[in-house]
Amino acid sequence: MANKQYISIIRLLQHAEIDVESEINVARVKKQLAAEFNFSPTAIIEIDNYSYNKNDVFEELDNAHFTDRMAFHKAIWNSKSILSFLEENRFSFTEFNQEIQGFYNKPELDTFISPYFAISFNVVARNYINALQFDDLGYLLSFEGFILGADREEAFRSIRIFLDENIRLLKNTSKDNFMVMRPKILHWITSDWSFFVNNLPDDFYETKEDLIIPLINLTVSIQRTNHHDCKAVSFQLNQIEEISSNLRETITNNHNIYTGNTAKTETSSGFDYSNFKWIIWVIIIGLKIIAMGGC
Repeated sequence: MANKQYISIIRLLQHAEIDVESEINVARVKKQLAAEFNFSPTAIIEIDNYSYNKNDVFEELDNAHFTDRMAFHKAIWNSKSILSFLEENRFSFTEFNQEIQGFYNKPELDTFISPYFAISFNVVARNYINALQFDDLGYLLSFEGFILGADREEAFRSIRIFLDENIRLLKNTSKDNFMVMRPKILHWITSDWSFFVNNLPDDFYETKEDLIIPLINLTVSIQRTNHHDCKAVSFQLNQIEEISSNLRETITNNHNIYTGNTAKTETSSGFDYSNFKWIIWVIIIGLKIIAMGGC
């Protein structure tokens, strides 16, 4: 049942009047469930709008570690907020955070839950992105540690697509076309997105900086023509953590200028890696001149 939306086998076992609190006799359970499925012409059992496929159920029962996995199934069943997250892609931070505390520091449980967690994580993240609920997305990211290895690609799919698309939009936005592009990037101007960006995992370090640079350049380009929007973006940028010192310095200096906390004569600056090439070129030319003079 891994790599599929989680559906608790506990519900099915209780439906078949199998005592889940006692030691499970797998052979007997399989025989009893086979009889249940035989009553269904489609080999699917519907319980409370949840569909149990015979192949998926018996794949779980045939798992060599099913007896151990039952403990994980029961832990999830008894944690209704986590169960709702995995089965229905519903997420409520307060309840979820309370229940998930009992799941920490249990490597075997992490391995079990990770593929299911990744699927629901991606769906919930996509829903928050579509609704532009960046705070909720940031809270969701607080639990990314439960997603392991290859499952992380699936879990972060919607977030990565969203960021890649927005980086492209921001790079194509300039002072000249800002009013045309503004509706497409409005969420970076009017939303509180810094908490979400700060909670991005290490997997997104380069993507995070790729996002920050065009946002910095945007504030520079519109600081005089659209000062209110400029300050709104700069306010969020100024709260970003764990970025390179060059970006941090640029953001801080620019924000002080936009908010009037520095001399009026100072000018805000964008961030362009090509600036470093010019500095190196000037140094090389200077050294050559000195060397020629020495001859």
